[in-house]
Amino acid sequence: MSNDKILQNITSVHFIGIGGISLSALAKLMASQGKIVTGSDTKKSKMTDSLKKFGILVSIGHKANNIKNPDVVVFTSAIKPDNIELKTAKHKHILTLERADFLSFIASEYENIIAVSGSHGKTTTCGMIASIFICAKLNPTVHIGGESETTNGNMYIGDKKFFITEACEYKDSFLKLKQTVGVILNIEYDHSDYFKSVLQIIDSFDKFSKNSSEMTIIEEKHKHLLSDQENIITFGFNNANFTAKNIMLNNNFHITFDCYINNEFLEQFELSSPINHNVYNALASIAVAKYYNVPVNDIKQGLLLFKGIKRRFEFVREFKKNIIIHDYAHHPTELLSTIKACQSIYNKPLIAVFQPHTYSRTKSFMKDFLGSFSSCDQVFIVKTYKAREKKIKGGSAKDLYNNLKFIKKNCVYFSSFVAVKNYIKRHHIKNNIILVLGAGDIEELAYNHLK
Repeated sequence: MSNDKILQNITSVHFIGIGGISLSALAKLMASQGKIVTGSDTKKSKMTDSLKKFGILVSIGHKANNIKNPDVVVFTSAIKPDNIELKTAKHKHILTLERADFLSFIASEYENIIAVSGSHGKTTTCGMIASIFICAKLNPTVHIGGESETTNGNMYIGDKKFFITEACEYKDSFLKLKQTVGVILNIEYDHSDYFKSVLQIIDSFDKFSKNSSEMTIIEEKHKHLLSDQENIITFGFNNANFTAKNIMLNNNFHITFDCYINNEFLEQFELSSPINHNVYNALASIAVAKYYNVPVNDIKQGLLLFKGIKRRFEFVREFKKNIIIHDYAHHPTELLSTIKACQSIYNKPLIAVFQPHTYSRTKSFMKDFLGSFSSCDQVFIVKTYKAREKKIKGGSAKDLYNNLKFIKKNCVYFSSFVAVKNYIKRHHIKNNIILVLGAGDIEELAYNHLK
């Protein structure tokens, strides 16, 4: 049987790495369609536990006997070729697909595919678009790289008319999608373990744009990077189709702004967020909604009701009279933006607690990371979250700390989360903003240790 026929007649799927944010969402979708879904992951988590209510059998640890006889085995890019489950599936001649290929197949079953790409802001923008479409009763299906109240998690299961998904550029996985409308929020160099130059990443986004069958929506200042200048809608603060003016923070700590389309006033919008850079994400979301003729009142309501994404500038709690905020920021641009936003809201000393994400990123952007923390009162650097990588000389958290301490005297290195908590208690640190930053497992510090 051909691969296409197997996919069209799936009755059972096994996911290797099912605890990941994307695979867990796809597993939920498959289970909702009545498929037999199993999966495995290296450790138990809230995500693996949450899959049980969907009737999904999750095994902790990768073992050969986890592979029964599913129609398809899906794995993430983090899974190595020598993974015992992947090897077993291939030995049994079971169809194996990398996550991006399986996502592409799933998306192809929908009438309209809205794919949101960009170096920063994908998850938040996906959430905004989803909230708007849900308010408009368009019943979208949504695959999102984070957890949102709007979508009740990382997957919202609707009908077959709209599929809203993140489109990740890492390893060019977003080029597997053939979207109806593609959104490019921004283009910045990242993932230096795969992209060897900024020109390579620009080329990938250009190819992504060409995959959009109807329209590309892009930040105005990056429009010139696309080789095909037709079927483009732009957003931004200047000379764009969709622009924002009169950006203010109201008494509820909500951002408000006036939106203009081709210099004509559309409406004033309010975001349940104090973060200025979310105006960019909102403009892109408004552009998508207007392309599909969503009524303005539904757009307004959708943006206002969107309460954000877990781990995106999230107030966690107070600890020892300190305010704990957690953000997923892990690239220098994201760090700088989040730190500035925090300082604009709170008139308190700021302690940034940062866990570098991958050795390659830390080494490639060492100088930029040093600049990101210049305005912080104190900086705590926590041991690197290595993700998929082996240690690289000059790219560890200790290397970042050793460089940072020469320009930032109030800088401390920690090898564990427990050590951070003990330091705060031992030094009687109070009345600060503790901004916990990173895309790795540093969420454990914010949610489980600082309490």
